[in-house]
Amino acid sequence: MAFKKPNVYVVPHHLQKPWKEQHPILCLDEFEEFKLRRNEFTHDFFSALRSYGQRGMSIITTSQKPLSELTEQGDSSSPFYNTFPITKLGVFSNEDAKDFVNLKRPGIEPFTPKERSEILKLANRHPLALNVACFHVLESKRSNESLIVAMQRAEDDMHAHLPGWGKGR
Repeated sequence: MAFKKPNVYVVPHHLQKPWKEQHPILCLDEFEEFKLRRNEFTHDFFSALRSYGQRGMSIITTSQKPLSELTEQGDSSSPFYNTFPITKLGVFSNEDAKDFVNLKRPGIEPFTPKERSEILKLANRHPLALNVACFHVLESKRSNESLIVAMQRAEDDMHAHLPGWGKGR
């Protein structure tokens, strides 16, 4: 990654050459945060990322909006976002949701059939809801709390993350 000095990005030596036996991957979650920090993440920063992508680095971003709405509008150069295909993620298939809940996790005992059933029912195949429900079930087990408490906390968290959660389910 580039390190910023006043108005200059210094690129570490190992990122200046094409990659031969390695394939670097940069994951940028909640890309909306970049828009809120325009003074830190300038046009030069995005140009550097675009260059890395053109030299073989995979860049994976997550956002609620398309990157074209989150980067500089009216940029006369070739914009950062036009090198990315958009892949919209939806809910898991029933099989994938079950696989997620049944996944063996090192050092963690598997969910009981009742826990699996409640997690799948609450989540309704939504990836975030599956993650949140699994987290709360594991936490409730550690705290000797009931499955009902875990599911209520998961439901509350989902309403906080997605205010329209649960409508139409």
